[in-house]
Amino acid sequence: MLDPEPWDSGALFEYLERAARDGAVVQQAGGRYFVLNASERQQALARVMGVNGRMAGVPPGEPHAVKDFRAPGSVRGEGGVLVLDHRENAVFSAMSFLLDRSETVRWARDGAVIIDSAYSSGNTARAQNFAEQFGVRVLATDAPPAAAFEMHRPRVGVLRSGDSRWLEWVLNEYKVPFTRVESGGPAWRVRFDSLVLCGAVADAAALGAFVREGGTLVAIGAGAEAAVRGLGLDVAVRAGPMPARAEVVTSHPIAFGMPASADIFAAAPVVFEARAPSRLIVTVGSA
Repeated sequence: MLDPEPWDSGALFEYLERAARDGAVVQQAGGRYFVLNASERQQALARVMGVNGRMAGVPPGEPHAVKDFRAPGSVRGEGGVLVLDHRENAVFSAMSFLLDRSETVRWARDGAVIIDSAYSSGNTARAQNFAEQFGVRVLATDAPPAAAFEMHRPRVGVLRSGDSRWLEWVLNEYKVPFTRVESGGPAWRVRFDSLVLCGAVADAAALGAFVREGGTLVAIGAGAEAAVRGLGLDVAVRAGPMPARAEVVTSHPIAFGMPASADIFAAAPVVFEARAPSRLIVTVGSA
């Protein structure tokens, strides 16, 4: 039995769809969702996706099969400003939609996403359509939290190194435009605000110059280990525990929307130990 009000409502319906594709029977009864004959893999997936659930018997009443896995959007409150919950993945698609239309999107210091646009001009029907379009929970208010950050569409480059297909799928899924990059190191900072690295570093000197000039480097998987070596970072890389429990500094913008503790699963886990003074956002230990 699954909680109908999870941390991320979109994650619940994404999980239900994946479970159904994997052969589980998904039913709804009494306002709750039931995944029948859930495998150990499906139970582990629920845990890592932050979907709360517990073992239960037969669904009460007359359950019906769930076939529509779209998260329902909702609006509560009244007012001229919309506030979105950073915990919901679908919020990023909504932000991309608004930024593409030159709308103003801001974040509060607690991660709340503040929208002040034509979609939040006190028109309840339009706000409801917006919530349903993206499957997000919306608070309409005239007293939003104080804004701390204003969002702008970043110029993102994905370095052709390693297998970046999963990364490119994520960027496309959340409507983040990017450019595949093969060369042109000296001009990287002129062209991009951020570079994403998934594999080996072809030109470590150019990558180091990009960072020193104010660019943001996001290194993922094998790319993180390559960045440590290529940039000469004072960081030790070792095999990590699995499963793992992460403690998260949720006040940092990178971690907005994350719970203070989270479960982590990976096929080949590694952890990084910073020897030089660093600001740690996530600390990993055994689950």
